[in-house]
Amino acid sequence: ATFEDQKEAQSGYKKRKDNLTVAWLAAIGGMLAGVGVWVLINQIGFIAGFAGYLIIHWGIKLFRQFGGTLSRRDVYIMFGLSVVMIIFAELLSTTFSYWRAFNNVFSISFFEVFKEVLKVIPKEPGILKNFLMNVAIGLGLSVWSSWGLIQSALNFTSAGGEKRVRRRNNRLM
Repeated sequence: ATFEDQKEAQSGYKKRKDNLTVAWLAAIGGMLAGVGVWVLINQIGFIAGFAGYLIIHWGIKLFRQFGGTLSRRDVYIMFGLSVVMIIFAELLSTTFSYWRAFNNVFSISFFEVFKEVLKVIPKEPGILKNFLMNVAIGLGLSVWSSWGLIQSALNFTSAGGEKRVRRRNNRLM
């Protein structure tokens, strides 16, 4: 075999096709696991904002692990999806709190309480204020704790199949 044949055979092993459907499903699954951790921490009584780090981290990690090459657009989509997941986690946590309170008195299903919470949150200013404050604190803590992860994912995005590092200009003017 010639040198070109060997090089072509090796490049075939290095190139693997991205299976974006599986990668996105794995990322969403990882984010949903982070949502579960958020709800669990919130029910214990701690501030669950740092669980947002797990939502973002597990999303990016599982996306890469299941064959996705992370592009800059994917990082932005993943960050937006994690914001939606954080809002969903707080909504589930609020619903779970009300369900535990109502389930002691009434025999009511979780989904019935979820539908009622969706109706009540926009109408009641006290509940809405509490919900929005928890979401804002959670988003703030999540972005703060995972800023390095997001920045490194943006800096090490692929360009033409190779890893590149974006360098800042540190020259003094």
